[in-house]
Amino acid sequence: MPSSVFTTLVLSLPSRNKTERMRVWRSLRSMGCGVLRDGVYLLPDGAPQAARFIGLESEITNHGGFAMTVELDVKTSTQFERVRRLFDRTSDYAALVQEIESVRRALPRIAAKRGMSAVKRLRQTFKTIGETDF
Repeated sequence: MPSSVFTTLVLSLPSRNKTERMRVWRSLRSMGCGVLRDGVYLLPDGAPQAARFIGLESEITNHGGFAMTVELDVKTSTQFERVRRLFDRTSDYAALVQEIESVRRALPRIAAKRGMSAVKRLRQTFKTIGETDF
């Protein structure tokens, strides 16, 4: 079993501040966090994104919420597999493949500049998914 330790952010934000809740959620999503349950977000131990949890902790507490970063050490292979599935990027890659196919079909009909922009966007999407594919 690979490393069974996960950096975990446990948080709770006041429901009255919907803007802050959405901003925190988007930030966690962009980091590629697995969601164990509402308010419990995981990253594999050593993931560079985990360093951002500390900044989020401060931000959340400054907005009247609770946040704490802790380590989660799963003990069994069954638990590990359950947590590992939280990081499954299969659907993200499948959507990218569909988008690549759509652009490939459109390339003969579009201008070179527009085609280059589309390819650049696809490369950026691939890079983004790769950065969160633990």
